[in-house]
Amino acid sequence: MRKVLSGFVVIVTVLGLAACGDDDDDDSGAVATSAGGAVTTAAPDGEQTNTITITVSGNAFDPATAEATAGNVVFEVTNQDSVSHTFTIDGTDVDIALDPNGSGTAEAELAAGTYQWHCKIHPSMTGTLTVI
Repeated sequence: MRKVLSGFVVIVTVLGLAACGDDDDDDSGAVATSAGGAVTTAAPDGEQTNTITITVSGNAFDPATAEATAGNVVFEVTNQDSVSHTFTIDGTDVDIALDPNGSGTAEAELAAGTYQWHCKIHPSMTGTLTVI
């Protein structure tokens, strides 16, 4: 009986602590995940920032496709290969030089449309971003 009561007290305590939390109504940290690993964050001023996380491994981009909402898009790219690469979207400010086993970030204000990314060193490495 003592073990059952102790277990009950632990469960009630855990549930009680889980119910306690930050109950302010500030949505400045609201986050939604969309296709292709993009994370959309709503800023306090209502502007959205999309973060696309991409890994380079085996001379390929993963994911090879992503989707973002029109506006400011941030690209976080990690190179897991032992050779250099780039992550480049022609016609934008996105041109990240990636050292072996390195990483980099870039951002651009993108309108709705389809954008192709590629590695300037290895032309067979490509991917597609759809901005809605």
